[in-house]
Amino acid sequence: MKKGSSTIRTYSTLLLSALLAIGVAYPNASVSAAAAPDLRSADHSAIHLESSLRQGDWKLNPPAQGTSSPVQSLAAAAPDEPQNFVDPSDSSEPVTVIVQLKNDPLKVYEAKPGAQARSSLGSYSSILNQEHSAFKSAALSKTGAKFKREYSKVFNGYSVTLPANEVDKLLTLPNVKAVFPNEEVHALPVADGHEMTPNMDESAPLIGAEDMWDSGYDGEGIKVGVIDTGIDYNHPSLKDAYKGGYDFVDNDADPMETLPDPSKPVNSNGSTYDTYHGTHVSGTVAGRGDPKHPDAGKGWVRGIAPGSDLYVYRVLGPYGSGSTENVIAGIEKAVSDGMDVINLSLGSDMNNSYTPDAIAADNAALAGVTVVISNGNEGPDAETVGSPAAAQLAISVGASTPPLQTPIFTSDTIGITYAQLAATSPKLESEGADLELVDADLGRTSDYANIDVKGKTAFVQRGEISFAEKAQNAAANGAVAVIIYNNAPGEIGGATLNGAEDVVPAYTISQESGQKLKSEIAKGNNHVTFSYKAEVDLLADLSSRGPALPNYTIKPDITAPGVGIKSSIPAFGGDYTNAYEELQGTSMAAPHVAGSAALMLEKTREEGLQLKPDDVKALLTNNAVLIKDRDNREYGTNEQGAGRVDLKNSAEADAIVKVEESLPAQLQDDTHQTSYSGSISFGLQGAGADVTRKLTVENIANTDQSYSIEVKWNHGGGPVLTPAADSVSLTAGQSTADLNVSLNIPEGTADGLYDGQLIFTQAGNGHVLHVPFSVYVGETYNLADISNVELDPIYLSSTKEGKGSTLYYALNKKLVDYEFDVYRFDDEGNGEYVGYIYDRDFQNKLDPFYYSYEWDGKVDIATTPGKKRVYLDPEGVYGIVPVTVEEGDKTAEVVTDSLSQFLVDNTAPDASVPEELIVNPDKPNVGLLQGTINGDLLLDYFYDGTNLQDLIHVKAVNSVKGKDNEYQGTIDEYGNYTVEVPLENGTNNIDLYISDDAGNGTAKAVKSYKYKYKPEETPSTDVELSAKQGKIKTGKPFNVSVEFKGKQAVQFMTVEVTYDAKLKLNKITPSSKQVKIQNDVTATDVEASLANTGKKRAVFGIEFNKPVKSGTLVDFSFTASDAGTYDFEISSVTMLDSNQQPVLSGKLTGTSVEVTGGKKPGKGSNSEDVQNLDDNLTTDEGQSPDQAQTPDGSHSTDGNQTPDQSPVTDDNQPASPETDPSQQPDNSQQPAQSGDGVQQGSSPVGEGANTGATNQTPAADSNAAVGADTNTESQGK
Repeated sequence: MKKGSSTIRTYSTLLLSALLAIGVAYPNASVSAAAAPDLRSADHSAIHLESSLRQGDWKLNPPAQGTSSPVQSLAAAAPDEPQNFVDPSDSSEPVTVIVQLKNDPLKVYEAKPGAQARSSLGSYSSILNQEHSAFKSAALSKTGAKFKREYSKVFNGYSVTLPANEVDKLLTLPNVKAVFPNEEVHALPVADGHEMTPNMDESAPLIGAEDMWDSGYDGEGIKVGVIDTGIDYNHPSLKDAYKGGYDFVDNDADPMETLPDPSKPVNSNGSTYDTYHGTHVSGTVAGRGDPKHPDAGKGWVRGIAPGSDLYVYRVLGPYGSGSTENVIAGIEKAVSDGMDVINLSLGSDMNNSYTPDAIAADNAALAGVTVVISNGNEGPDAETVGSPAAAQLAISVGASTPPLQTPIFTSDTIGITYAQLAATSPKLESEGADLELVDADLGRTSDYANIDVKGKTAFVQRGEISFAEKAQNAAANGAVAVIIYNNAPGEIGGATLNGAEDVVPAYTISQESGQKLKSEIAKGNNHVTFSYKAEVDLLADLSSRGPALPNYTIKPDITAPGVGIKSSIPAFGGDYTNAYEELQGTSMAAPHVAGSAALMLEKTREEGLQLKPDDVKALLTNNAVLIKDRDNREYGTNEQGAGRVDLKNSAEADAIVKVEESLPAQLQDDTHQTSYSGSISFGLQGAGADVTRKLTVENIANTDQSYSIEVKWNHGGGPVLTPAADSVSLTAGQSTADLNVSLNIPEGTADGLYDGQLIFTQAGNGHVLHVPFSVYVGETYNLADISNVELDPIYLSSTKEGKGSTLYYALNKKLVDYEFDVYRFDDEGNGEYVGYIYDRDFQNKLDPFYYSYEWDGKVDIATTPGKKRVYLDPEGVYGIVPVTVEEGDKTAEVVTDSLSQFLVDNTAPDASVPEELIVNPDKPNVGLLQGTINGDLLLDYFYDGTNLQDLIHVKAVNSVKGKDNEYQGTIDEYGNYTVEVPLENGTNNIDLYISDDAGNGTAKAVKSYKYKYKPEETPSTDVELSAKQGKIKTGKPFNVSVEFKGKQAVQFMTVEVTYDAKLKLNKITPSSKQVKIQNDVTATDVEASLANTGKKRAVFGIEFNKPVKSGTLVDFSFTASDAGTYDFEISSVTMLDSNQQPVLSGKLTGTSVEVTGGKKPGKGSNSEDVQNLDDNLTTDEGQSPDQAQTPDGSHSTDGNQTPDQSPVTDDNQPASPETDPSQQPDNSQQPAQSGDGVQQGSSPVGEGANTGATNQTPAADSNAAVGADTNTESQGK
């Protein structure tokens, strides 16, 4: 198990269905806490659990148990008081939160009828300024808040950092509406695990982009903003499309992707430190390449809207991760910069329509910007859409397949078995080959002991070992291939061999297909034929499904190709020949729709139409193509939305059909507002309900039109949907026609999801418009008072040394009070009540939201909370169950449906312990402690063959002269541990700790050791760089010398010096007095670029006339063209004595030279960071994507503010930098790139820039200087 990964479906019920009902249905209700029943009055009768916590079963999916009680009618009001949705804490550690203020954001106000008058806008700007000023002044005086970002355009508020125990104070400040956590947001790619050859040149024609191009529409004049990880704007397919942007990670105007850093490893999620996601998305939207002529200078990728203007906003940094505060800032900036369309291929684990970033997305749509968001990659389960895709007004996009060749296995007995090729796996070359299958269980080494797979295909189940190990074991035993079937329902998404060698082709299939094949193999029917099948328009398993909570809204709205999409990726080294990659996910689908929106906006504007975002959404969804699965079953509305986007259909439409929606309270002030959608989400309804919705048919062709209307259910036998008429007509000059549709749910209708399509067929040409609809019927879908109860980790030690666990839970209704009861379960699953958890902070967390509580593993056993708290004992499986009290309840309710199980482990690991410290004479300064882990309760329940070091920890603490140093040990797959302890001069007091991840064993060492160590003195030689000219002007040469001094004579010496790549190495002058024989040496001989670092290094070695203890090795002459301080470092030294034995190096000291005159180097240089472009740069519109300086040209000196601190301006106030064109950086040149010295300015990499080391190495002459080739450059991904 992975600590802290929150694999639980966190946040899936953040402000759930009752929250909207609170705000809309009961605007004047109030809450009374009088006569609330005692929580301890709850019935603690026997609870039974069929536990999945047992040996050998480490997948913890606790089943819902018990019978849900009737849901009480909700008679609570939308709280008028400010709401705090941040977890309670007593800590003084800083935490960042999002504060929402009460008034509408400026851009939302501007979009309201009658608000365009300058006097009106100026007045409202003043109102916002006063609101901001009052809040900020109060926050600074009453809390320790530091202001980070200020929002006013599409979200009204701030992001602030303050001590966690002061968050509640924010609720007492003026104008606060809500306080939200600043959640993690991440890019959403999935490694391609399919064998296929679809590319942008196939997915674009599939959705009709080529038809639009042929008609003269390529997105020209349309601004598209990509809010993502940044962009490699030097990519040949993107450099002409890219017009500007902003970086909210580094707070400058350079949204370059995160550059590689060799010192940063791949993280626990498999993500690299450097990023590529935004570049890939940008290529899909606006790439200007030519797949047929990729060498013509513009690369390969042609996006959906290749003529559009591309702006990129970097809100996700290293590893593709970021936070809500930057996403909101990115949306604000995109709206301020006048984007027509914005694309967000990012998301979180939250399924809720009213998270701060979802509110910002909706407000951007209200302000006139079409917002496109990827739906998430957590499919195929329901309710997996991740915010901000749950935003009501955005176009949320699911992923479907483009045309592809799917590998299949066929047999006479079971027909076709569909497969996927694991990523980085070789392919089976012979189509039509007969394969003999042999069941090899889990594919472990031991599973091949008694079977023969030579020349055959191993058939194995997923689990215990990696996919790569399964493929390697099959290869080692002579198999020609391996088929791996899932150990859980559905397909295996994104299987990869991670580049492993000595493997056979590895194909994955679903659990259902695997079970059928396994049964046939047992009967002797063990032959299949391998081939391919052409497929298109299948819904990707990974694509997140709806509905969006709390309103059970249809999501996604639409689908687009998102599997195997080849697009641009960065090439940080400058070679873009192969700077393309196939990726899959809804991140790849969303830019297809963003590009489609750009094309439709260009077309309709040329026709004199000014479509609003809801018009664009309806135009695309009305005309989408409904897609079906392999069994010819039409996917449901919460799987595919309206279907796969089709531009040809959209372009031919003469009308659009929109559905009137009421904006929720979270998106409007006191004035009732409406919006429009392209689908009808009836939400959650009970049997006997009657609901009417209004549709508007809008004439966008200004012609006579008539449509017949048909209701098509995906399956019948339930509700009845009736249009007010069976047809609707429009005449030329008639802009709209309204139509009501009524839903009736007969009494006795079975609980379930009912969905379908409302079909409008045009008379004459047969053109079809369709509107998806859905309704959830019955209490089955009613959420419990408290749900999503999870402990992370799912184990704890209920002892003084235990680490405890975090309890997560979702409140779905306004409650009066609640607690959590704890039960101990025996081997038969019978539960015994042992105590309860109650905290005073629960009284501050009674409103619907998602909360957490840090639990120490103790429970209350006295009637009064806190009077007597005890640890849980004995060890074993326990369960935690919410107990709730709603307004009007007479007794407390035990919510058995939300029972969640966990393991209590109170015992440290059983392990063998060494009697003494082992010291190897060959390495006398390191001690070894070695032993074996014999067992632990966590291993019994959770060990999966790969996670031993996640569950068991070994370390040594060495105390010398009062200073403690801690050293972590390693544990191999057999439980053997080793701790290496560096020894220090003096008495080493070493304590060995062996603990488990629950915390057992952390408080007391299992054994202590004492070892006296006196190191032998070893003579060493110090090497330093010296610069005789510490200050020099640009263009003037200066020398850096390599000098050395030590007690041991040196005969041979090689040194490696690292320096800024912008410096020109003029010449190398070896020490003429001490060098034996010296040939001419040039910069080419010794110099090489360090890939992706903005550095170069020179490697130089000589033999001295005779062994020497000190002197000068060499002088390097440099020239700098840019001003700045340049650092020189010695990265390595090799020295040998006259017997060619190593001479130990001592201190390695660098130097620096200050260069004056000329221009200062930009971002990525060795001088101080310069966050802005040169002051004289201007965009083609006279304004930059963002202000990076204050009006006087200096950087902001307020450490609590970002550059954009003025929320709004009007004619009576000084212009903020954002609205003053004279203060804007020019973007007519390419901006300086972020990171370590990648090529800057307007010259693309490869033109006048050193993009790689010369690959020249002189002959290895012992009498000559040696210049080693040290080029380690890699290309892109």
